[in-house]
Amino acid sequence: MPPLVAASKDQRQATMIPTGRHSKADAAPFVALAMHGDECNLPGGPSIRVPRTLRALRRIGIDAAEFGSRFARPDIVHLFNVWPADSAMDLACGLSRAAVPLVLSPIFMNLSNFDQYAHVVPALYETRTGAALDAGLAEISARLAEQAGQPLRDPFPGYHRKVCTIVRLASHVILVSNFERRCLEAIGALADRSATVVRNPVNADVLENADPDLFRAAFGIGDYVLQVGRIEPRKNQLLTAVACRRLGVTAVFIGAEADLPYAAHLRRIAGAHALFVPRLEHSDPLFASAVCGASAFCLPSWAEGAPLAALEAGAAGVPLVLSDRAGEREYFGDHADYVCPADLPAMMDAIRKALVGAADAPARAARTAHIRSSFPWDAHARGTAAVYRAVLAEHPARRAHANRLFSFPDRMSLNAYMRRHIPFLRTSASAM
Repeated sequence: MPPLVAASKDQRQATMIPTGRHSKADAAPFVALAMHGDECNLPGGPSIRVPRTLRALRRIGIDAAEFGSRFARPDIVHLFNVWPADSAMDLACGLSRAAVPLVLSPIFMNLSNFDQYAHVVPALYETRTGAALDAGLAEISARLAEQAGQPLRDPFPGYHRKVCTIVRLASHVILVSNFERRCLEAIGALADRSATVVRNPVNADVLENADPDLFRAAFGIGDYVLQVGRIEPRKNQLLTAVACRRLGVTAVFIGAEADLPYAAHLRRIAGAHALFVPRLEHSDPLFASAVCGASAFCLPSWAEGAPLAALEAGAAGVPLVLSDRAGEREYFGDHADYVCPADLPAMMDAIRKALVGAADAPARAARTAHIRSSFPWDAHARGTAAVYRAVLAEHPARRAHANRLFSFPDRMSLNAYMRRHIPFLRTSASAM
């Protein structure tokens, strides 16, 4: 396999890639979409969004590719996610030094309650049962209500400062909700940056021709409450499992075990009333069947962006129980019920209501129509492309620099950076 990049003569930090692409001053702009961190080992929202976004952008005439997949200097890099902050900042700083305009989708979440969901709640389930457990959860729920309107707390020392740095390196910020805008404004990140809300789209096509009985038959189950996502404290599978166990209905969890101790604890708490299925690709007929066959979808997360899994379930008409801690109301409105992630009685009531609503055909049809008509991929692509055009208009020097080498002076060479942080190269480098 040829080297990914050619090392500089004196082996300094900068690594250069000959563009070999822009031969004319009027060449179409090239946009590179970038993921980073653990999206390869533990695929999440960006791993789903980026490939689909590439296809949608190409359909409307945008020359787009995944960052690192083409030996060319991008005219814009679109970076997804500020988490984890260190790898996001590495890439943002490198692009800034290389004078490549950056469009940022922060997917910023309010992690103020990190200590509660990562430590306090799991410990509660280890030390209390029955009425004592319920009392402990009620105390947490009351504390959350008291915190409404208070400033966002830094979940880790320096995290908000790093997020502000990354945002300020961007030429434009694409937000998934007005809730995300308010959170970034609250930590001072958007003081001098242009930002546009472009709603997450729904992958409704994966549900076409789904057989809702296939998943039930494969696992020998009846009615079930579905949750799709990484198994980790933020997603709050513990309370979903307890609520379903007390209601006597099966909880189905589909997703990779991102936090192994939490996953092991969840299995003990859930007992026989839960089914755990590893992450399913969207192309797998079992995935579409699991979504379409669910009696209810429950995702009472402690922090979220705009969950794609909930959009997919809504597009299938499945009754939704979601968190009241993020921007889901902006997407689902009256087509979902919202609960505090620590309020177990409210969660049980919402799940019970959703199970009854599973047979309400008009409500299911209205939910499907709302999601599919409000969040199509073509609208998402057009909104994203409009941001790219605005950024290019602010950077008229793009053409003048089109034939320059792509220099990436940073703490590591571009070759090392891409191998460390870019999922594409960790999975596809052998084919290059």
